[in-house]
Amino acid sequence: MMFNRIPLGLASFLVVVSVGITACGQDLAGMALFEPADVRPYGNWAKPKDGLFFTFDGLYWHISPPAKTSVGEPGQGGAKGTLAWVGPTYEDQIPQINTIDTGTGSVWKWGDRMEIGYIEGHQGIMFTTLSTQSQTSETSAASACVFFNDSGLTSGYPYLRTVVPSPSADGTLVNFDRTLVKFDSIYVQNKSRLFGVEALYIYRPAQLHAGGTLEFTAGGRYFELKDQFWVDARGSNLTDSYWNTHSHNQIVGPEIGMRWFQPMGRFGISAEGRFTAGINSQSVNQDGLLGRELIAGNTTPPQPTLMVPTGLNHSDHWIEFSPIIELRVEAHMQLTNLIAVKVGYTGIFVNNVVRAADMVDYTLPTMGITRNLNGNLQDMYAQGLNISIEVNR
Repeated sequence: MMFNRIPLGLASFLVVVSVGITACGQDLAGMALFEPADVRPYGNWAKPKDGLFFTFDGLYWHISPPAKTSVGEPGQGGAKGTLAWVGPTYEDQIPQINTIDTGTGSVWKWGDRMEIGYIEGHQGIMFTTLSTQSQTSETSAASACVFFNDSGLTSGYPYLRTVVPSPSADGTLVNFDRTLVKFDSIYVQNKSRLFGVEALYIYRPAQLHAGGTLEFTAGGRYFELKDQFWVDARGSNLTDSYWNTHSHNQIVGPEIGMRWFQPMGRFGISAEGRFTAGINSQSVNQDGLLGRELIAGNTTPPQPTLMVPTGLNHSDHWIEFSPIIELRVEAHMQLTNLIAVKVGYTGIFVNNVVRAADMVDYTLPTMGITRNLNGNLQDMYAQGLNISIEVNR
């Protein structure tokens, strides 16, 4: 697990850094890794640190789930009074509705963020990576109805038509427009994860009067959000069926930011903001299978007479403007002159992303991918706590 790798990777890095910096400390005063912290009172603040720096953050984060949507054609079924046959007689019809949705929230998971750079005087560079574990939400149900949009007609009949006994005494079979799709069991899973990298130029003006430090950054950022929406449905007249939808937001663009740090003896606080004008390359892919056990030509109710086992394979791509805003607030404690620990909060807001659960077109016979600019584009929030160790920052 990623959480188990955090202490191991951090320990390995500190061993390497301690060897290198301690060696330098034999000739350069103040460069020993475990030299006591420089804790000066107000009016005689320690000079901002120069040289190589590194920060490792262990993250405990939550990615906002996709907007709540039904598993099935949204806004259909009972809201429009569409009737479905449930048997055994011709008159047995009820409005079909969706009985399950994606309302279950995702859990909090671990991740990591690393920053490494070099600063000398007023200028420097910095590189950042961000990664989170897949954050998963799951739900399941028995006897779950799924409403499919059956607008594609063949010979005047919908794909879900079935044959039922005639209400007349002769018992002849007649065509009925729609049969109820009610799976014996259904399982729904949604996964989300983040990844990103940044390359930034740092400009640090003169130290503030009260001992604080400002740093201005400019550079570029790559940020991606991946979603997977998986539905596995068993039993009923469309047994067995599944559909698997992936969405991928790849955002790249110029970034600016500012960081303020204020020492207070051995302690300190900092606040940071970053903004990216991102161009989002959005892609959505879908695969699946509907009605694996359907038999062509079978007129035994309630099997649809026009549906046969149907494979799904769809993809689509768009370009969208997706700005990113990131805010951080942290508290620091200096353990030695070069080593500090910190705790803090980070929030990331991303506009105009696509989420897999909201991209499914439930139109038969092949389903597909839908995109409505007014409905499918969503905001994404990632927020949580970080516990960190920083060297020479």
